[in-house]
Amino acid sequence: MKIEKIETAVRIELPDGIPPESYLDEAYSCLKDMDSYPSYMADVLRVKSKPLTANTSHVEWEAMVEDARFNWKQINTNDHENRTIHFEMTEGDFELLDGQWQVAANENLYSLRLNLRYAIGLPIIEEVLGPVLKRKMQTNSISMLSSIKKRIGENNGSA
Repeated sequence: MKIEKIETAVRIELPDGIPPESYLDEAYSCLKDMDSYPSYMADVLRVKSKPLTANTSHVEWEAMVEDARFNWKQINTNDHENRTIHFEMTEGDFELLDGQWQVAANENLYSLRLNLRYAIGLPIIEEVLGPVLKRKMQTNSISMLSSIKKRIGENNGSA
């Protein structure tokens, strides 16, 4: 099994007059609201989440990566203090899929991050389609983060 890693980030700018903590909390709220992703992300067809505990949820995904449809179920664990959502696939079209979403703050630089690991689990497909799928997964990851960034701006009147 060949495990691929994708690390993507988009920078977010704080609008004038909005306290950083408030803005970053709003960004984290947008990350957590995965059920709304299909309403503003073209490649996300369906997301359905069900709370399990105060900090965990079961989430079902259906998404497109170019012309390929992928389905999976995952467990999300929210780390509110660090504005991070860890996820791990429990079943689906990948052999392995896990990672984290994060609203990151480093001094006065702020970003949305998506880090993930995945494995297709079929050596012949990994060998032939692996590089193409990795590029498409990177493009989709950036597109998703950019869509969330735009959504945050709309929610704060700065779009």
